[in-house]
Amino acid sequence: MSPVNRHSSLFVYGTLRRGGKRHDVLGQVGAVYVGKGSVAGELFDLGSFPGAIPTDLPARVIGEVYRLPKLKPALKALDEYEGVGPGAVAASLFRRELAEVALENGERLSAWIYWLDHAPRRARRIESGDYAGPRRS
Repeated sequence: MSPVNRHSSLFVYGTLRRGGKRHDVLGQVGAVYVGKGSVAGELFDLGSFPGAIPTDLPARVIGEVYRLPKLKPALKALDEYEGVGPGAVAASLFRRELAEVALENGERLSAWIYWLDHAPRRARRIESGDYAGPRRS
């Protein structure tokens, strides 16, 4: 098993991606880019950021995988950024879970992802599954 498969990976699909307005957060936690990938899910446009929910449908959420060399402090910082966990001031929109990611090269691995805690009522679904791509339905 490669080091990437030891739950030290993170899958991002929104503002944390390269070119995203908060990609700097990954630099602050020492994240190392692994590659592009996707997870089974549906992506929603929540205005200034997206949110994804897991699904059994054939829909995919497109994103990037990063290795977190210092896992515990990185997850703590990311949880704070996402408003998840015991230190959260208010109820979070997100929850952190492990998900199976399919990399572009066909390899599959387990990575942490921040899912929406529940499906949004008034958000438009991003049909392409790619927040960095076209967002029109």
